[in-house]
Amino acid sequence: MTAQETHKREGDGMFWFFAFVVAAVVIWWWLSRNDSQTPNEFASKAEDRLRQAQHNLEQAAQKARETLAHTAEVAQEAAETARERLEQTAQEAAEAVLDTAQSEDAPTVYDDFTRINGIGEASQAILYAAGITTYRQLAALSEDELLAIIRAGGGRKSPSMATWAAQAQALLDNEA
Repeated sequence: MTAQETHKREGDGMFWFFAFVVAAVVIWWWLSRNDSQTPNEFASKAEDRLRQAQHNLEQAAQKARETLAHTAEVAQEAAETARERLEQTAQEAAEAVLDTAQSEDAPTVYDDFTRINGIGEASQAILYAAGITTYRQLAALSEDELLAIIRAGGGRKSPSMATWAAQAQALLDNEA
């Protein structure tokens, strides 16, 4: 081994020695900058932070309970309003049917509603009992009025009910 190689190996050793010393100083400085907190002080601060987090969580839970209660109240009010509107619509439909049935020019013709998709014998009987006996009368009703009449007669909504008036009008147009 030459003198130059020996000198190079000694230089490498010195580099690592100084790197170790610098790292030790940096670590010492980093650890000492915590204002020399004792473990008890550190634990006390951690407990304070935990208590604050628990308090925040309790506040959030209380807010969620209040929001849920308010949402339930709003839903209840909406359901009551919908029920009242449905009853009002049914009442108006029933009055309209009675007015039509009691009018002087009440029809004596009974059109065959079973030709309309979705109207069976039961729905036809309910419509006849309500005074709806012609395609013209059926075509003049809205879906809500039809639903109210069918439900008032003990029936239930047909999936095609929205098309009954249009189908009745089409049958009227074909007859003309």
